[in-house]
Amino acid sequence: MISIGLAVFLSVLLSILSIIVVLYCTSKRMDKVAASLRQTREGSRNVRIRSHSRDRSFQRLTSEINGLLDQFQLTEMEFHKSESARKKLITNISHDLRTPLTSVLGYLEVLRKDTSISEVEREQYTEIIWQKSNRLYELTESFFQLAKLDDDEVGLRRSEINLSAMIKEIWLSYIPQIEDAGTKGEVCFPDNDLIVSTDRISVERILGNLLSNSLKYGAAGGVIGLTLSQREDEVLIEIWDKGPGISEDHLLHIFDRLYTVDSSRNGPVKGSGLGLAIAMELATKQGGKLWGTSLPNVRTSFFFTLPKSSLKI
Repeated sequence: MISIGLAVFLSVLLSILSIIVVLYCTSKRMDKVAASLRQTREGSRNVRIRSHSRDRSFQRLTSEINGLLDQFQLTEMEFHKSESARKKLITNISHDLRTPLTSVLGYLEVLRKDTSISEVEREQYTEIIWQKSNRLYELTESFFQLAKLDDDEVGLRRSEINLSAMIKEIWLSYIPQIEDAGTKGEVCFPDNDLIVSTDRISVERILGNLLSNSLKYGAAGGVIGLTLSQREDEVLIEIWDKGPGISEDHLLHIFDRLYTVDSSRNGPVKGSGLGLAIAMELATKQGGKLWGTSLPNVRTSFFFTLPKSSLKI
């Protein structure tokens, strides 16, 4: 009986010791987890929990925690990137608004105080003020449009439209500007009309921005063209010119907000850097794509697609 009792006692003792060891090891592992989380809270972003435990539950726990730490680090990086872009955006907006506004105020000051200017000079100054004021209006409208797109306040009103006819109308409205720029226009349309279900206003804005962009930067090439074609699952619109083109480095950023291809923001050809950004946002909202290619002085193209979905022939 004594030997049996002793055996039971030893068995219980070993069980208790095993439990103590397990609890101790678990406590040490949890201390490591707590220490890693504390380091992260204090600013260490590359800390991860490493465990050689064979406990599958603990392995799953550390894996999930490490996943959260990875996500937290990625979110923080995106936040800093977004914050940097926001500050740059505000700086550039301030610059783009201040430049024409300074000119307007300067010429108004002359008109208000200088009584010796001639009538011809007065008319010239008034014309400049008008142009700069229009520039301010265009900029504020573009900023407002981007703000609405960011807040998802631009609703798409899809309807079936004759894309071929609509693009022809838009092209004809730009003929006077093309001729004034001393260039010629070339168009290519399919024989059949293309009827698509899309938001007409968004498509008009996209095409207007792309055509305006070609007029600003590609008119020197002597020709601006528009091609409409049909592919297996989408329709493709190409706006092209034979101007100086865009370098490969610039092509990577032309759809970034307030990015301009000019070597200087005060160059002779001024763009707000918003038109292509707005066009990209609107294209994406419609399930389309927008991209550019360029071979300087040969062909610079912007391609815009719309999903065929409800296409009728």
